[in-house]
Amino acid sequence: MPKELLFVGPRQVEIGEYADPPLGPRDVKVANLYSGISHGTERSHYRGEAVWHDRSVETDGFVTEGRSMKHPFTYGYEDVARVVEVGPEVNELAVGDVVIGSAHHRETRNFNLDLAKVGATARGVGVNVFPHALPVDDDLEKYVFVSLGTVALDAVLVGPVRIGESAVIVGQGVVGLLTMQLCKLSGADPVIAVDPLDDRLETAKRLGADYAFNPNHGDVGREVKRILGGPGADVCFECSGQAGGIGLAMHCGTPFPKVVAVGMYDGPAEDLYLGEEFCRSAGQILHSRSGGYRLPPEDPGGGLYHRRWDIIRVHNVIIKLLHTGKLDVSGLITHRFSLEEAPHAYRLIDEGAEGMMKIIFDLTAA
Repeated sequence: MPKELLFVGPRQVEIGEYADPPLGPRDVKVANLYSGISHGTERSHYRGEAVWHDRSVETDGFVTEGRSMKHPFTYGYEDVARVVEVGPEVNELAVGDVVIGSAHHRETRNFNLDLAKVGATARGVGVNVFPHALPVDDDLEKYVFVSLGTVALDAVLVGPVRIGESAVIVGQGVVGLLTMQLCKLSGADPVIAVDPLDDRLETAKRLGADYAFNPNHGDVGREVKRILGGPGADVCFECSGQAGGIGLAMHCGTPFPKVVAVGMYDGPAEDLYLGEEFCRSAGQILHSRSGGYRLPPEDPGGGLYHRRWDIIRVHNVIIKLLHTGKLDVSGLITHRFSLEEAPHAYRLIDEGAEGMMKIIFDLTAA
């Protein structure tokens, strides 16, 4: 029987077996090749700290009933897979096509193409992103970065960043590095990377950052203002997932700055001091999210997909940038594990292992 990764409790992951549901007329069955771990989000799930554990977000706020996540559950949304079977009414994809989609950390999954278009999900069937066919490419691993690439692109669109504007990106994990590169592609000048880890700053410079600063080595805000010869950066992105990074981003910006919070935040914000820049010069603080809670609809009555920059378009842009090499992810995958090695992989993420950037599960030998 095929295998899947299960989150069974705080800091507990196991490998389970499952049976694939019967293939319907509009279903597509895929076999996963690579499945990337989204470090920030999945660390929260691994620790049992994610805000939607045992509660869900409804129109009236957080509630304890309804669609909350309860152990055990599967997760994972950075998948590259090959189509192995299609239903008789499927014309969009064919056996042998390589696709990306939220197939979870499991060996196989069925997509219902009609349900996937509107974001429906169920255990083993359906996904929140329509499965995209990928271009012919010798390097398929790089497409595990599509999902986080859409997070970064949404952030740059929310900013927005214009040609000649200065941009600061706080946090140089995968999301920060992708956001930094997209700022460069948008014409931002200069683009300034900030991170407390020197090896990540070296990676940022290799991938195109004009300047890179470690906040542990001095006042980054003053350095930014010195470089710009003015009051601060036009747009600042907080990509670390640490609430204190929001204050640092404001410190790097102009008076009344535009700050885009890109990270996933859990728990209290003990290191965010509202009596400093927030109190004296807070401008626009925007939160960027991908998926179902992303850019505001241009037509409020038009529904999720009645937008110029809908989720399909955002995915297509990132796929093209990865395929052409304009979005460079070389060297970002630092660890590859089998599904059975998942407990070790999540311990590394939980502990913040030195030199770690991106962990993926390689299922090609499964």
